[in-house]
Amino acid sequence: MIRWLCALILLVLCWFRSGTAQEGSGDRPPFDADSGVERLFEGEIRDEEDIDLADMVGQLEREPLDLNEAHIEDFESIPGLSPFLARGIVLQRNQLDGFRSVDDLLAVPGMSVEVFRSIRPFVVVLDSSVRGTSLKNLWKNVSARARIRSTNDLQTKRGFQDGTYRGSKPKIYQRLTVSYQRRSEAGLLLEKDQGERKANDYMSMYLRFRDLPIFSDLILGDYQIEVGEGVALWGASGISRGGDPVAFAKKSSRGIIPHRSVEENRFFRGLAGTFEVGNIELTGFYSRNARDANVKGDTVVGFPTTGYHRTLNEMSQRKTAQEKMVGGRIVYRFTEQAHVGVTAYTADFDKLIFADNPYRVPVQRSRVIGVDFESSGETVSVFGEWAHNRSGAFGGVSGVVLWFEPFAAVSFLVRSNPKTLLSAHGSVAHRGGREAKNEWGVYSGLRVRPTNDVVLSGYFDLVRTRWTGLRSPFPGWGYESFLQADFHPRNYIRLSVRYDFDSQVDTHPAIDDNGLEFRSLVSRWKRNVRVTFIYEIGRQFVVRGRAEMVEVGCTGTSSIERGMLLYHQIKYRPDRRTTLEARVIFFDTDSFDSRVYEFENDVRGVFATPALFGRGMRWYALVRLKIAAFLGVSAKYAETYRDDVKTMGSGADAIARNVRSRLNIQLDISLH
Repeated sequence: MIRWLCALILLVLCWFRSGTAQEGSGDRPPFDADSGVERLFEGEIRDEEDIDLADMVGQLEREPLDLNEAHIEDFESIPGLSPFLARGIVLQRNQLDGFRSVDDLLAVPGMSVEVFRSIRPFVVVLDSSVRGTSLKNLWKNVSARARIRSTNDLQTKRGFQDGTYRGSKPKIYQRLTVSYQRRSEAGLLLEKDQGERKANDYMSMYLRFRDLPIFSDLILGDYQIEVGEGVALWGASGISRGGDPVAFAKKSSRGIIPHRSVEENRFFRGLAGTFEVGNIELTGFYSRNARDANVKGDTVVGFPTTGYHRTLNEMSQRKTAQEKMVGGRIVYRFTEQAHVGVTAYTADFDKLIFADNPYRVPVQRSRVIGVDFESSGETVSVFGEWAHNRSGAFGGVSGVVLWFEPFAAVSFLVRSNPKTLLSAHGSVAHRGGREAKNEWGVYSGLRVRPTNDVVLSGYFDLVRTRWTGLRSPFPGWGYESFLQADFHPRNYIRLSVRYDFDSQVDTHPAIDDNGLEFRSLVSRWKRNVRVTFIYEIGRQFVVRGRAEMVEVGCTGTSSIERGMLLYHQIKYRPDRRTTLEARVIFFDTDSFDSRVYEFENDVRGVFATPALFGRGMRWYALVRLKIAAFLGVSAKYAETYRDDVKTMGSGADAIARNVRSRLNIQLDISLH
């Protein structure tokens, strides 16, 4: 029976393929724009929703960049677009005296079909008639958008049954944004997590004005700052290495930007403004914000990062530490492609900070000054940022990227982040999903296109840590290597093979001959092999499958833990207003250490990368509908089943069943 079913599926695929081939559609790009977005997230190893990067992608989808108006810095903010191609777009625009359609991007030197597909949802060519500021065009230039989302776990967690969680079950997200062109914008966001009491447990708002007589950019309310290479100041967003190993080396800063996500800790609340005088750009900022903190007496011993206020203990930590920050930045631009910048700020807390992190020292004031630079030519970009803080620590990053698009690109990066470089608002690089602190490292990324149908990419990251842990004041070391091959034998077929190996020396508890515990150095390693297949059937169907194997072990021992994942997905898009998607995932791992991850689409503005461990199955169904020009509805139902346990989760999150189900429902309202 199964063999007959497989034969029938194969026959249907061949029939679809032969039918579409007769239509002469071999050169058209596939409609599956989510494939490009997945490349940005699939390297993440965290089970998280509503991350800042997801919001940034959603913002670009809602407000695509006008190809005839955006600046180089705007194009560089598009995930997956290199600075080389960003400059190429501007040069091509000047030569053509403006783009007439988005398809004109294919004529930009170095623009491959794959890159074009990945950035296509984020750019547009607007009619010049709607760019005017007359009263006649006022309504065309004003837009209002509202988003309401409800997330609910259908099984009741123990915390709700015994009263540990003090609030209601649903997670509620509400957001309103009103904008006029790209010149002004106002936003309001309300959110409560599951188990929290108030619908406005988290509230954020901002006003933004651009192209004012004095200020080129002005933000009142909640905002983030992204400058240089992130050593001194950076927001919560970041691109994983798996997305593009070359582009990962260099950050694309956005300056001051509104805080639009539900990240409750890494943002500023106050005033920030930028104005330009000739080749000089000046930015000033002031913030007074409260953070969740674990306080003992007059000392902060920890900063919770979850943003949860469900239990009495979590509520007692809500907004218990006040931070006041003032700072500025000056940039001198030698040319459009070369600049040097200086960033400085002072942050004062109302309590002594002695977080339970072995790499920090007790402080109440943090003062950081950083110098960044960049010089880019036709094929090379040299960049870096180095910072010095009040305790005398000095660290930063420097790198170079060589672009030979579309044939090859290579990047090199050196970073040094001593344990005493207390830049609480910086974010340099990531190793294994964690910020690179207390380490020295050398990174190199490579991307090669030997033929039009093959792309080879990879990176090698060598790391040396100064301390391996709280009770281990001696250095450790490690490295991570990554290789990926993408094959496009036909425009409707993509095959991707990926190999990842991570090894690091760490401490491990052990017992000596006298029965006393001590910590010994061990070399932990993790090997990951993944094969992904994408097949487009006509203009309406996309079939995707993946097989993945994980092995985890320690050098010197024969014990190896293994994990496995298999999934099959189908997406159906009968028209531009409707998208249906379903996926079935099978997983089997020996332990949590050998867990596997898989990126999932969700309702608009949300991306999830759940961690799967144990033995079981997960499936989800996703529906996105554009009911009217002003109204969109999306919903996702996901269910995870494990046959190796009788309960799922632990503590207050425990469910007295081996099934966990979640339902997301969202409304998007847009008025122009």
